[in-house]
Amino acid sequence: MTSGLPSTFLLATLALGCSNSETDDKTTDTAETDTDIDTDTDADTDADTAEDLGLDFAFLAIHLDPGGDAGDGGVPSGDRPIEYLETLTHMVEAADEYDHKLTLMFTAQWAHHISTEACLVPLHDTLPPGIYAYQDGVYESCLALVRGFEAHGHEIAFHHHPATARASWDGFSNDSSLIGEEEYLGTVDDLLAYVAQIPASGASAITAGSTEEYPESTHSLKYMSSRGPTEYVDADNRGDLASTPCAWDGEGTSVWRFRMRSLSSAAIDEFQLAYIDLGGGGTAYTAGFVTHAKDAAEPAPVPYEELFVELHERGLTLEGLSSLAGHYSYTSGDPGSDTEHPCPADEALE
Repeated sequence: MTSGLPSTFLLATLALGCSNSETDDKTTDTAETDTDIDTDTDADTDADTAEDLGLDFAFLAIHLDPGGDAGDGGVPSGDRPIEYLETLTHMVEAADEYDHKLTLMFTAQWAHHISTEACLVPLHDTLPPGIYAYQDGVYESCLALVRGFEAHGHEIAFHHHPATARASWDGFSNDSSLIGEEEYLGTVDDLLAYVAQIPASGASAITAGSTEEYPESTHSLKYMSSRGPTEYVDADNRGDLASTPCAWDGEGTSVWRFRMRSLSSAAIDEFQLAYIDLGGGGTAYTAGFVTHAKDAAEPAPVPYEELFVELHERGLTLEGLSSLAGHYSYTSGDPGSDTEHPCPADEALE
């Protein structure tokens, strides 16, 4: 929670200072390949004129992956957040400098550790250990700090590594035949329950994510992002970089789905090309990017700060995925009954 430290102390101290399941590899975010890319003719956005259309929106999904060992004594392991929570915090702070909003996609491993007292907030440059200042708040717990990110506009979202990617499985599955396996931690409903501990308003706040497998009970997941490795070539072959939301039925759950490109210097170069190619073309596209907290760590971080500057200089601001979807008026409807915006055949998961 926010610290009860006297304001005089605070002022003094502050003045001092994957398939969607990735293999934890910087260069490959999914195991999928694709062929022909869909050609959109009407993005149905709220943009006023055709001159406004082009590569108009952007999001960056941060996949907070489970790590090598999914479980620890029957509960999700905290190894990955212990190592990379500080990196994630620095990413959020760097995004704030340009008013960018990140989409923070939590696995149970991150969510469980952050919600426990065992989690320690990162060391602050000017404050004593166990206290971290972010925006206008001072925080003594990891959960309160992450909710501070949420309160500042960064989206809390859902992320799942299924059992089909055994090397990076997060331990959750709806396949009852996996019950009893050493790595098994529960159903996808159990996974959602862990992640639901993060947002201040619980599970109802989790409307976006990246997953191939969905909870079987009622949930609020509606906006998904997927894929990663396919490069942008030109306006007709946009790869995973530029898309509009399409209606997708996955595991009996209908969602609106965006594409996202694995963040790298090459992907930023592709964005620069796409920005020119797609400008004034009559469709409002979204540039989607994805990376992992571990890949933003020193000594060789992915160029997320370069991306923040590039977008800012072109007048684009990263938005949370759910917020961004609102620019497309048709996403207020049911993707399960939509016939005008289907995902193309090459989006089928293999």
